[in-house]
Amino acid sequence: MIGNPPLNTLKRACMAFLWITAVSQTIVSASKYIDIDEIVPGSKAYCLTVLKGTNIERFDLKVVDVVKNNRPGRDIILVVGIGERFKRIGPAKGCSGSPVYIDGKLAGALSGGWSFSKDPLYMVTPIGEMLRAEKAADAHQPQAAAYNFDFSRPMDLADISDVYKKTVTDSVGLQKLLMVTSFPEHVCERIAPLFENISLMPVAASVSSGSGAAANIEPGSVLSVPFITGDVVMAAIGTATEVKGDQVFAFGHSFQGLGFGAVDLPMAAGNVHTVVSSMIISFKIASPGPIIGAIRGNESVGIYGEIGAKPYMIPLNITIDRGRASLPGLEKTYNCMIASDRFFTPLILQSAIMGTCSMQGALGPEHRIEYKATVKLKDGKEIGFENVSSGQGFGEMLVDAVSPIALLMNNPYKKTGLASVDFNVKILPESMTARILSLELSDTKVKPGQNITASVILSSFRAQKTMHTFDLQIPLNAQPQDYSVTVTGGYGFETFLKKTAPYKFMAINLDSLVSSLQNILDIKRNMLYLTMPLPSSGIVIKNQPLPYLPKTKALMLNDKKRTVRIAEQKHWVQKQKELDHIAIGSKTITITVEK
Repeated sequence: MIGNPPLNTLKRACMAFLWITAVSQTIVSASKYIDIDEIVPGSKAYCLTVLKGTNIERFDLKVVDVVKNNRPGRDIILVVGIGERFKRIGPAKGCSGSPVYIDGKLAGALSGGWSFSKDPLYMVTPIGEMLRAEKAADAHQPQAAAYNFDFSRPMDLADISDVYKKTVTDSVGLQKLLMVTSFPEHVCERIAPLFENISLMPVAASVSSGSGAAANIEPGSVLSVPFITGDVVMAAIGTATEVKGDQVFAFGHSFQGLGFGAVDLPMAAGNVHTVVSSMIISFKIASPGPIIGAIRGNESVGIYGEIGAKPYMIPLNITIDRGRASLPGLEKTYNCMIASDRFFTPLILQSAIMGTCSMQGALGPEHRIEYKATVKLKDGKEIGFENVSSGQGFGEMLVDAVSPIALLMNNPYKKTGLASVDFNVKILPESMTARILSLELSDTKVKPGQNITASVILSSFRAQKTMHTFDLQIPLNAQPQDYSVTVTGGYGFETFLKKTAPYKFMAINLDSLVSSLQNILDIKRNMLYLTMPLPSSGIVIKNQPLPYLPKTKALMLNDKKRTVRIAEQKHWVQKQKELDHIAIGSKTITITVEK
């Protein structure tokens, strides 16, 4: 009978087993991948990629050279295509990530080229660097804010829009990634400026959602990232480099230069319809397949995904009505799902709205856009608004629609997600602007409690004049002095509020951010506002007004030694009236309140 071995013997056996396992794994790894120091210029190589359908083909290459420290701490391999077919196509977008093999071992991925190059010369990102993208995929670590917004002053949605549209990242030349869309060419031309700084090139490709092959992702197969699916499709297209079980490494570079680390984006295979050869840069026309996983890491050396993972997608519904008197009821609803990402969601959403509005043609010189939206957050909060714009293109509408979402998704207070976005647009071929010509008051010397009438004359786009009246009561507690009465439209009223009550548009936490956004979105452009500022009374502390506070207490609370922000609370009389026009300009009259 054989007894149990001594404990030390078991320990030595386990150590030996672990050592043998580690050695065998090293041998497997070494036999699968080639180190950059082993690569010899002039060596034969080949890459795998798809140029038609889902068929992975082999294309012969030759190693030109290895460039060490191409960027600080980064190396690249230079290769050139030597087959006639690859020479004719030249560097092609959509080939990013195509695995390159040298001596039968995986060396890296095609990741960049040069415009107007006479030879199909490519940069190759070494596989050793690409495998590090897995480290970025910590789903429990919140993604850093993609945009740096200034929350210390009253919000201006137009300024917010400039920030996320003009964000510049480390995007280099032809490392720009192909993004196929279902929008036609004229729409792609309109949305292209949104992506020119972030390594994405939108291309009209007549694709449909999930129409690509549902094939398994493998080295050399199409790998797509569908930013938006459904009735609108926008998807980044590249190639899978390495697959280890459910782990996928691809592209050889990030979506936008340096990458943002942990992400949660949809991942799919795809189908190549054809390759468009061009003297500038060739590109694949491809359709994304059904979503079969999620991108978890986005690094400068490549992306990392997991097959079977489920990315979070936001329901997006856009209804466009471009009815005309001669063709009423031209209404179309686009039901979509959009990826949830602090960086990409605002840009993709803006593209989707702009694109769907443009599908039936460009805006005429005279146009009126009526729109309303409902944005629901995961925690149950909601922002709803409606407004109108005229003669400003899609600019004002897009600012109102997208800037709040960019702020919410990149707020510094609390991570929040979108539950759904619903957007309705009606476009009419008419102008609705009108200029404020005059303001008259029935009396300019008044007493507290007295009622006066304000008469406003507007001149519309077609020079038609209209009169609007307000009944204004002088406050009973009005002190004897001069006061200004101003009539203005929505633009002027927003400026007045930001100067008079800036705390209404400032945020100190997520709740105040939501309420501040609602305050600014509630200002209607088709309203006429009459205001009469009153003397200050009370203070505002932490965005909370304390009205009519005794001056002694206000002085104590406003001590400069206090770290909490204190501001004067100002009061005003306000009247408003809805118009069929957007009032431009303002007029002011001074009145005197007598004893």
